[in-house]
Amino acid sequence: MAAVLHQDRDLLDLAIQHYESALLLEPERPDVLRNLGLAFAATGETDRARVTYERAFAHTPSDPVLLKNMGELRYRMRDTQGAAELYRAAIRQDACLVSASFGLGTVLQAQGHVEEAQQVLRRAAACPSASSETAYHVGLALSNRG
Repeated sequence: MAAVLHQDRDLLDLAIQHYESALLLEPERPDVLRNLGLAFAATGETDRARVTYERAFAHTPSDPVLLKNMGELRYRMRDTQGAAELYRAAIRQDACLVSASFGLGTVLQAQGHVEEAQQVLRRAAACPSASSETAYHVGLALSNRG
């Protein structure tokens, strides 16, 4: 829900209230914690997002979407090494989580590891679940990087 509402602050605030209410019923529900962290990140509340993600991680350390979200937050906080580690962990759990591959590719490019970034993006494009739109975006990213 938070990803869809990203552009509307009022709706994001409503989503945060919804997730916090859900946590009153089940305080450690990992999917709600993950989504609440995403909503906090979307509103720029990076510290609250980090703490919320860490609570979710304590229950589901192998959730690839959570790991990817945590990587995005680390990248936003300018921790490229931490972001790269989290993106890699997400890809280890789901080799075809294209958004994690894009994130890792971006981090690697920023670190000057252009060839490795290209390899990551090529692997993502080769995934059976990759759509033609994904392949197009990977091709664009490769042409812009190399």
